[in-house]
Amino acid sequence: MIDFTDQVVIVTGAGRGLGRLYAIEIARRGGLIVVNDLGSTMHGEGAAHGILANSVLPFGYSRMVGETVGGDPAAAESAFLRAIDPELVVPLVVFLASRACTFSHRNYSAAAGRYARVFVGLGEGWLAEAGSRPSAEDIAGHLDEVSATEPFTVPASIFEEVAGIAARVGSAEGAGERGGR
Repeated sequence: MIDFTDQVVIVTGAGRGLGRLYAIEIARRGGLIVVNDLGSTMHGEGAAHGILANSVLPFGYSRMVGETVGGDPAAAESAFLRAIDPELVVPLVVFLASRACTFSHRNYSAAAGRYARVFVGLGEGWLAEAGSRPSAEDIAGHLDEVSATEPFTVPASIFEEVAGIAARVGSAEGAGERGGR
């Protein structure tokens, strides 16, 4: 059995919903739960008020990077660190914060003058037996399928993701079985 004895786990949103379910199951398995539930997630309701939420993964030389290279002045002057000039991140942040930006829920990388969208690909995964209640041990037993990165899709929303799962469930049930890939 997967055991959490003497392990502290921080669960965000543990006051209700999915977070609460996670906290209860981890505690049942011996975990010590730290609850973090600010209730401040935006579920898309900001769009009606002109509020957009995008993120930037910035690559730029900073105090933290300087500490990583041990404060070595020679390292700080390297071509790599000069290339990740933090000022090269600014144009993307300014655009995303401006009224010219009309989209939401996207992630971008800014590094050395290269700007690119970052996205999460969704692998095909493992589909549990119909009517079953998979356990953490089942996940461990099917980890290769759960972790596979190919084939993958990039759903635009949770609705697209669920529709894809529903299509798989329907085709598997139509074939008389459900499970595997």
